[in-house]
Amino acid sequence: MLRRGVWAAVICLAGSGAAWGDAGISFNGTTVGGPVMAVPNSTTTLSGRIGRYSIQPFFPAPDVTPTTCDIFGVQDGLGVDGGEADAVLLLYMNGFDPTAPLDNLIAYNDDVAGDTGVSRIENVVLDFSNDYYLVTQSYDVGAASPFSNHIQCLDGFQRIIAGDGLQFLGNSNNQAYDGRVTEVQNGRFQISATWEDFAHVTGAARAVPMAANDSALLYFFEPQNWELLVKVINGCGSNNRFWVFMAATTNVKFNLTIRDTKNTRFDPSDDSFYFVNNALGSTANIVRQDINAFVCP
Repeated sequence: MLRRGVWAAVICLAGSGAAWGDAGISFNGTTVGGPVMAVPNSTTTLSGRIGRYSIQPFFPAPDVTPTTCDIFGVQDGLGVDGGEADAVLLLYMNGFDPTAPLDNLIAYNDDVAGDTGVSRIENVVLDFSNDYYLVTQSYDVGAASPFSNHIQCLDGFQRIIAGDGLQFLGNSNNQAYDGRVTEVQNGRFQISATWEDFAHVTGAARAVPMAANDSALLYFFEPQNWELLVKVINGCGSNNRFWVFMAATTNVKFNLTIRDTKNTRFDPSDDSFYFVNNALGSTANIVRQDINAFVCP
């Protein structure tokens, strides 16, 4: 359950006006088991502590002007030492080096209104010619925990595109965001999936990089082994709905989620989330052709 301070921050984000509801992307991850580095205390000083971190590279679409963005993070549950989860949000531009954690650091936030489970970087201007790295770091090693971050920008339906942390850092041991959420229809719809194989190994699907605005390819095990094709088609001129077409080439368990960022609420309501769930060993639910999936406009 979210603490009162967390709910206050969520309500503040949700009530900040329609301008914040248009362009965004969400990242989920954990600092548990992640690499360590010195914890900044500001953009110019270190705190003297050591914490675990997770990096999520991203870049805004290059064909729009700079815009103001809000980055909001919630750390879940208890830290690994049984204490309260506690993290800081760090935003880097054009480079991140864990051995020099103050280099290229342009924004920092620890706690929102004293709540150790919430962090928020407000009114940061993103220049769309630059690459950015959102780092979530536990305030000390024992405070590592799962987290959820969201980047929301003022301009309508401009894309925030996830990068590949493994590619940037060349380190398969870091807890990097690496394509777990992909976007279609100019960033309005966010697509993600999880899977479970016959050995009961689980994981998150990754997006295959491709220059398509209505289609996404996802893989589970290897980048060259594609498992899911997902299309969100604008059928507003036909039946006033967005259509979802999906085809899978697998019989492992998967849970596909498509989120409408324009109409989404904090509960997974029917008009903001779309789910496709396939059971382990089954091919019963590997094709979907739904011309009534989401409301328009």
